[in-house]
Amino acid sequence: MINMVSVSKVYKPGSAPAVSDVNLHIDQGEFIFLVGPSGAGKTTLIKLISREEMPTAGRIFFLDNDTTIYKEPELLRHRRRMGLVFQDFRLLKSKTVYENVALALEVTGRPPREIKERVPAALARVGLAGKEGSFPNELSGGEQQRVGIARAIVREPLVILADEPTGNVDRETAWGLMDLFETINQGGATVIIATHAWDLVDCLKKRVITLEKGQVIGDEQQGSYNHAH
Repeated sequence: MINMVSVSKVYKPGSAPAVSDVNLHIDQGEFIFLVGPSGAGKTTLIKLISREEMPTAGRIFFLDNDTTIYKEPELLRHRRRMGLVFQDFRLLKSKTVYENVALALEVTGRPPREIKERVPAALARVGLAGKEGSFPNELSGGEQQRVGIARAIVREPLVILADEPTGNVDRETAWGLMDLFETINQGGATVIIATHAWDLVDCLKKRVITLEKGQVIGDEQQGSYNHAH
């Protein structure tokens, strides 16, 4: 599904690469943790897959298409196949839960009838039925992140990319969010999560890709964090 071939990313000429000569193959339906210390390249890898960033060198293929040569229409189509979840939620405080999730469909020109069907369904999937009229500041951190996940899944993307999705919530809430990601994965979506939460990684026994100084130094099925914390 995703193939990264000799991918490097340098943000400033002369500086150390954020990602260096990465070769990865990710199959459809996988659940993957990206781990490693801060600055290891996890966020950059996610931005390269979503095509928020272009590689300095190498090629990235998605469904056998070279994403590095996409023009604007292909790039938009590519991004609509990605659902992004952020550590800081990135909800619009002036909009309700319903409006925050609906926005993900409105920007792609979906008809109102489809939005009215999809938004409540997505909120129900993340356990927020009945919260449609609430504003973000009326929700707990865990609930806000669930809104973020609903926004990511409402377009039924092929890939969910989550960057430290449990970084701003307590441990109990984090376990609930991981259960939710597992359910989404079981529904067919490929899930890729960058995280420092070693206890979650060690318990869940998914594929673990370890990064250090921009390089892949480990890639194991049913892996662990290796307690680099």
